Parts: sequence; structure tokens; C-alpha cells
Amino acid sequence: DSDRLYMHESHHPDYVAPPVPQRYQREVPTDEEGNPFPAMPRQPRPRVYDPEKERLKRALRPPLPYNPEKERLKRLLRGQYAPPIEEQ
Repeated sequence: DSDRLYMHESHHPDYVAPPVPQRYQREVPTDEEGNPFPAMPRQPRPRVYDPEKERLKRALRPPLPYNPEKERLKRLLRGQYAPPIEEQ
């Protein structure tokens, strides 16, 4: 009798659909008067300091644009010759 087609139970005249499952509702914290507390931002996750990751982040950072005044100051700091600034 495997050639017979069986209709779904919903086609039966006495069929009653099962109740729709309730949507999960989170408990809202309230004060004594029943007013909900203002939404507090979540604390950031504590990160463990990984020196290798920080070194990689610095190494992969794009270089800053060339600043001639900064380069001149760096040379002076190192005790090297820095050409004087030409006034235009």
C-alpha cells in the first residue's frame, strides 16, 4: 500500500493548530516605583596585553605623510645637522 498518498494532518476536519510558541521576553530591571532603569552601556571586555599583537599593529599602520618641519626637529634632536628654514 505504499502507492497511497497521505494528506497532511492539517487537512483533517477536526485539526486544531498547535499554539504559537511564546517569544522570549527579557526581564527589565525596575526601581521601587516600577519605572525601568535607563539602559546602561556594557563594560568593555578586559583585554590581555599582547606585546606581539601591539608590535604588529604598529608595524602595519600606514606611514604618516612627510612633514619637513618634523623631520628637521628629529635631526636636531639626534644632534645632526639641520638646514635652516628658508623664509618665503
